[in-house]
Amino acid sequence: MTQRTCTFPGCDKPHKALGYCRTHYSRIQRRGDVNFVKPRKPGRRITKFGYVQVRVPWGHPLETKTGWVYEHRLVILEAGIEIPPGHHVHHRNHIKADNRLENLVVLDVGDHVRLHHLIADALCPACGANDWYVNPTSGYRRCRECRRRTLTHGGAGNWSPKYGPDPCTVGMGG
Repeated sequence: MTQRTCTFPGCDKPHKALGYCRTHYSRIQRRGDVNFVKPRKPGRRITKFGYVQVRVPWGHPLETKTGWVYEHRLVILEAGIEIPPGHHVHHRNHIKADNRLENLVVLDVGDHVRLHHLIADALCPACGANDWYVNPTSGYRRCRECRRRTLTHGGAGNWSPKYGPDPCTVGMGG
């Protein structure tokens, strides 16, 4: 004997009662309407890695299963800039909570990884060491040898030409 499925269009879950699955049947019991979907409450949180996430309504193009979206991706999308597959949104000043449009740039994954490796491989101007602690919140890094504090690549103007063109200004007229 084959198991009956939900009669709601597009739902293939097993039947529970009145021709509906558990989800649609509970909507009828609680709200009296099988089409009722509870709206999401607005919210904002900071992840353990320092990124800001915001809650978006149902059906948003960047929506995840839980309804949270990284704010920097949302800012880029709302500005009308497309994020093609295989691209990341980079924070120019390396402060992950600074999601102003002028601080964000869309980079190819390879360029983004290369950019961060070049920053990590830079030598300390005071002692010549290559051992850094980078504060993910402030964007500052500190040499572990001499404790000198310096801002990591802070966007346009702070990029050394010996590493090639600044990935933050390529394609932006800078």
